[in-house]
Amino acid sequence: MFTPITETPSFSYINQEQVLSIASPTNIAADQLINIKRHLANLDSIKKIIINGAEVKKQEGYINDPSRYIKIVLWGLYADSLQEGQTCNFNKIRIRANYGQKYLNTPKKKDECTIERTEHFPDALVETENTSDIQEITAQVGGVKIISKYNTCISCGKKVTKKAKAASCTACKMTQNAKFCRLLIGFSNCLSSMLNNKISSLVLTSSSNQ
Repeated sequence: MFTPITETPSFSYINQEQVLSIASPTNIAADQLINIKRHLANLDSIKKIIINGAEVKKQEGYINDPSRYIKIVLWGLYADSLQEGQTCNFNKIRIRANYGQKYLNTPKKKDECTIERTEHFPDALVETENTSDIQEITAQVGGVKIISKYNTCISCGKKVTKKAKAASCTACKMTQNAKFCRLLIGFSNCLSSMLNNKISSLVLTSSSNQ
C-alpha cells in the first residue's frame, strides 16, 4: 500500500524540449537530460582514457551565456567536433554533479545527443575561467590507495546517510532511493613522471564514480 504525497515539491516541472539558460541547471537534479543554448568559450586538448578496456576520447571546456558559465565534458565522437567561439544548441545533454558542482556531460554513445550551430547571443557574455596556464604531463601510476568510500546525493552530490533502502542528504534535505545514489571513491595516486629528464614522484588526490 502506497502513502500519498501531500507536500508540494520545492522544484518546478521542466519540459525536456525546453531550451534552458546556463543558470537553470543549478536548480535541476543531476542526471537529467536538458536542452541548452551556449557559446563555447574555451576548450582543452583531447585526452584518451581507458574505460572497460576500450579507449575513449575525452575533452573538457567551459561554455557561457549572458547569465553565467559552466563546465562541459565531451566524450567519444563529440570530442574535437566543436571549435571555440561557436554558439550551439545542445539537445539532450546530461547534467552531472561532482562534489556539489554541476557540469554538463555528453553521452558516451553517438546519436543520444545532437549539437546544432545557431546564432550568437546579442548580449555580452560572462567571462570564464582561464585554463591556458594548466600544464599536463605524462605519467605512470605506481600505486593506488583508497582513502574513503561513500554514497552521494543524486541532486547536489553531497554525502548521504543510508538507512535500509532510503538515503538522506543533510545538505539539500532530499530523501531518495539508496540504489540511485552514486558510489564515490576517494583515492591517492602515486605517479612516476619524467620532469626535465629526471624521475619524480607525485601524489595526487582524486575521486572515482561507479
